[in-house]
Amino acid sequence: DDGGKSWKLGGVVGPHCNECQVAERADGALVLNMRSYRGTGRRLVSVSKDGGLTWSEPEEDKALIEPVCQASLIRVPGKEGHFLFSNPASTKREKMTVRLSLDGGKSWPHSRVLHAGPSAYSC
Repeated sequence: DDGGKSWKLGGVVGPHCNECQVAERADGALVLNMRSYRGTGRRLVSVSKDGGLTWSEPEEDKALIEPVCQASLIRVPGKEGHFLFSNPASTKREKMTVRLSLDGGKSWPHSRVLHAGPSAYSC
């Protein structure tokens, strides 16, 4: 809230998730994208509208297939609503894929496979 001069603990999201990344939407809402241990092969997403003090109940993102692996999420600088997401887009650690959202991570209409073979952490 002050450019990194001080830090405070935010809200907790879970259970059954970890290795998360957060990005800010154009409206100021925070999107938390998480590795899931629910066994469904999909990423979990939670939203905060109060700067991370509280979070919505995590929901599966049906478009983001995952093998229970770390992934990356960033906002594209200078492009309102544009997010990039990368992970092994499979239920196995393979098929490293980058996806583009034009609506702050609500949908992922564009994707490109960078490497079809073995893949894991994409940070």
